Parts: sequence; C-alpha cells; structure tokens
Amino acid sequence: MKILIFILFSIVCTVGLVSCTTVSPAVSDQQVRDIAWKALEPHTASHKLENWEYVSISQVTGKAAADIFKNEQPSCVWPTPVADAPISSSAPYWLVEMKPRPVTVDPKYTPLSVTAPPPIPEPFAYQAFILIDAANGNIVARRILCVVY
Repeated sequence: MKILIFILFSIVCTVGLVSCTTVSPAVSDQQVRDIAWKALEPHTASHKLENWEYVSISQVTGKAAADIFKNEQPSCVWPTPVADAPISSSAPYWLVEMKPRPVTVDPKYTPLSVTAPPPIPEPFAYQAFILIDAANGNIVARRILCVVY
C-alpha cells in the first residue's frame, strides 16, 4: 500500500511540476536579431547593420502577421528574396520590423559634382519585415518596402 501511495504521489508531483514550468521560446531574442539581419543584409545597399535599426521585435501568431505579408508586390531589391513559406494561422512566430537609420551627412563630405546627391546608405529600402518561425528559427517571409524613383 505504501508503494502505491508513493507512486501516486510521484505521478501527481511530476504532472504538477511539468504543468507549472514555463516553456521558453526555442529561439532567443538575440538569435532573432541575428537571423533577421542575415535575411535582410543581402538585399541592402550598404550591407552594414549599423545603417539599420530594429523598430520592433515581437512574438505573434500567424493570424496576426498574415496581413503584412499577404499582398505580393514585385521585388524592388536585388537579389530577389526567396519565396515566402506558408504562414500557419495558429503557429507562433517572431515578427521583426527594421528600417534604415536617418541619414547624417558627414561634414567632410564634398560631392563630386554640384548635382551629385549626398551618400545615402540605403537609397531604396525604407522598411523591412521579417517573419521567423519561433520553433526552429527558419525564415518564413520577408517584406522589403522600397522607394521607386
């Protein structure tokens, strides 16, 4: 009888501990930043992270993020980003929004000609959204918004 009580007590304690523990995401915040930059970098003009800033990094469901990625527009960046993977409405994702830092002109800069524009690190892209699978860190979707001259 003591053995049966001990086994039942052990089962109850084990189930209680498992249900009370918190599950941390498989991909950390810093890993998300690194993954997002690796996904965006090939499509930037400067290829320098210091020219970009993270606007927001949040955990979302696919349903909440789907609207950002639903409208397909022709790519304005090169190389053309890989096609988006399907977004599951109930799956957890990391949504990363990035944008170029404001331009600050170097006072030592002298243009080559009077009509030459100042050096702008990111002349085309003005906003980027990256959707990352929270379970495995895979890129699910990219949306890079550009100025069309």
